[in-house]
Amino acid sequence: MFFGQLLILQLFIFAGLILFLRSILTRNITRATGHLQELGEDYARKQKEAETQLEKAKKDAAAIVAEARSEGGALKSKLSQEAEKEKERISQETRKKSEEMMRQTEKTCELLKREIEQQIEKGASEKAGSFLREALPDKIQQELHSLWFKESMTSDFQLERIHLPDNISRAKVVSPFPLTSEQQGLLRKGLEKKFGRNIDLKEEVDPQLIAGMVITIGSVVIDGSLKHRIQKIAKNA
Repeated sequence: MFFGQLLILQLFIFAGLILFLRSILTRNITRATGHLQELGEDYARKQKEAETQLEKAKKDAAAIVAEARSEGGALKSKLSQEAEKEKERISQETRKKSEEMMRQTEKTCELLKREIEQQIEKGASEKAGSFLREALPDKIQQELHSLWFKESMTSDFQLERIHLPDNISRAKVVSPFPLTSEQQGLLRKGLEKKFGRNIDLKEEVDPQLIAGMVITIGSVVIDGSLKHRIQKIAKNA
């Protein structure tokens, strides 16, 4: 009977232990379940916050992209306008330079044309003078020179137009033939009468003049030669 009571006692103790363990397990499970629920709620809250932040980041990114596109478009338009202005400026400068080059080219061509014409005129007059000297005998050239000298003294030289400083008293005379004493006297007399002083004559001979003479007084040169007359005629032809 004692063993029966002991067995019953052990059964009660075992049942109590079972109830106690069950109570502890139930309490722990309840606590764990509540904690899991809290974790789940916290996770849901954080997930919602993350989604909200993600949505905000997307909106911010879209706004930044739109602003960047707008600024890029404005910058592109500005750069395009500046490029057009620079293009127009370069085009105007190029056009101005081209026009200037054309003017310089035309000016150079005109100068070359005049120089060529002058060379042609000079060559033609010199050639004409050379032909004339070769065609006329010396005697006829001397007679022509004498006549031309007389004519020059009255018309070509026009001494009244010459004004000399007081310190000048010498004249250089170039003629195709040496002047005769009569011609020297006439020329010196005319110069001294004009300038009111004694004039020394320095003579030179240049057959290229054909007839007449060239007088140099100070800085004034008076060309009364037949060569000069031929050059004038060739120039005005």
